[in-house]
Amino acid sequence: MAVDRRMIGLRIKERRVRLGMLQQDVADAAGVHLRAFGKIERGEVTPHLHTCSLLDGALQLTPGSLAGAYQTGAELVPLSLPDQLPADWRDGAPDLTSVVHDPAAAAELRDWFEDAMRQMYERGRQAQRADQEAREARAATIGRTRGRGA
Repeated sequence: MAVDRRMIGLRIKERRVRLGMLQQDVADAAGVHLRAFGKIERGEVTPHLHTCSLLDGALQLTPGSLAGAYQTGAELVPLSLPDQLPADWRDGAPDLTSVVHDPAAAAELRDWFEDAMRQMYERGRQAQRADQEAREARAATIGRTRGRGA
């Protein structure tokens, strides 16, 4: 299946704009060069798998979301924070004993799930705080620049 890089680039741009980020913000957060990110967003190049992973984090997408888009044309999937999960999952892992019949294995899997959810939640909150700080810094810079010209 031929995947249209320009269409995926448009999806990336829509996600970036929805997050209120500049291209530079995404490039910095992902640790990629601004020009490289610009080419990806314009659909001029297909990024390496590692770059897709870095951009997933910067754009607050589920891991593998960008790679899946480039492979199959799938939609980008935003990272779900715990307050966006179904109600029965918010306070921890669902009851796994119906799927994993060994109680010790179910408990181990539940512990792993809860730890992964805490880490994902914290990463999402850190990204939100960083985005807010970047927006505030840009607003302050714009305000100082406009103040000089007045």
